[in-house]
Amino acid sequence: MKSLVLILISVTALNASAALKSYYEVPTSNPELAGSNKFKVSDLTLTPELDGETTLKYTVPVELTGIPNEIDFTGPLTAEGGSLQSEYGSLSCVSNKKEMMCSVSYLKLDFNNDLAKQKIGEKFKAKEALKRAALQERFSTDPIGIIHIMLKK
Repeated sequence: MKSLVLILISVTALNASAALKSYYEVPTSNPELAGSNKFKVSDLTLTPELDGETTLKYTVPVELTGIPNEIDFTGPLTAEGGSLQSEYGSLSCVSNKKEMMCSVSYLKLDFNNDLAKQKIGEKFKAKEALKRAALQERFSTDPIGIIHIMLKK
């Protein structure tokens, strides 16, 4: 119970209206795509609620969807992790004192693949853009991933 209180205090302190440092990872078994499968998430927040539930909110990286998808999940979250649900899908989290990793599987997202590839082309150089475009294409047909949330600086 003490560790739960400590992590909730840490999350609450870090969440005082500020986004947590986080990134989105698209799973890949292709070693050539390793490193290119990480996308920045700049607006993720964790908000503990009075009823013991926690709400996690963020925008899926537009390089993956082409258009903003603002997502939120709610559920019980302890120092060890938890499962959160929403109309968008489900999130299963595990945590240690420094990082929380949440596997996410989406039920619904809005996509514009042409716009996603355009955003990738604007943000990354040619070789890197090709790798990320391959990841985006895979993500558009199998929207799963891992959200990494840094709990301590």
